[in-house]
Amino acid sequence: MPSFAKQLASATALLSFCTAVTAQRYGPYVSLGPTSNEILRSETTYTPGAMQPNPDELLFLWPGISDAATPGGDLIQTVAESHISNTFCGAKKGEWCLAPYVMHGRVYAEADKHVAIRADSKIRIIYKKTADGKTWIQQTIDTETGKQLHSYEKGTGDMKGWGTGTESQQANRGTAGTQFYIDTVITLASADPSFGRTIAKTGNAKYEGLTSEQGGKVWKIAKITLPPTLSGFRETAYPGALPKPVNETALLME
Repeated sequence: MPSFAKQLASATALLSFCTAVTAQRYGPYVSLGPTSNEILRSETTYTPGAMQPNPDELLFLWPGISDAATPGGDLIQTVAESHISNTFCGAKKGEWCLAPYVMHGRVYAEADKHVAIRADSKIRIIYKKTADGKTWIQQTIDTETGKQLHSYEKGTGDMKGWGTGTESQQANRGTAGTQFYIDTVITLASADPSFGRTIAKTGNAKYEGLTSEQGGKVWKIAKITLPPTLSGFRETAYPGALPKPVNETALLME
């Protein structure tokens, strides 16, 4: 069965506001999936870490859920972004721009408003289906203030896997700080006792405390740590089989 992490990497090839790019590089990741049923809810507390002192080109950091094995399927992802200048979202120097996105297959992306967050912010990112099960809602909450930053209802589909993304585009050289995902909880439609065996990681990414409840319906990861990649990427292929990236020159890195 195809690796969800590689499916997810391919599904992000258009993320850069649907503009042409010369390459995408993907840093170390942790992923789970695909499940034998579907994901109904995902939540995690995310901290993006320090930005490059002088940001270059485009850097996107995100947790995502997708059924990328289905042609045209949606990818749900809330993204912390670094541009050469982040002033467009009101960010001060060293702050990230955060926005929920939906990638509609290989066609186009939609996004909610961008807001500024600090490098040490702890943002609760929640993906959940609406009560009728037809649409996805992305919520972001600043855990320090309790303020809800986004509630974005967009995107459809039965999501099969979850994964982190560290995506450098064009000439970007990678992350300068350590990323953290804390208290990740993934709730499935029904028990899948084998879901935990699909966990994958690359490079020196780390995960701690993978546990399950309710016979494998609820899966938890206590902590995910993704190290800085600014010192450079080593070209590699993701494990498993993914749909071919949209951008033929894309580099899959760890």
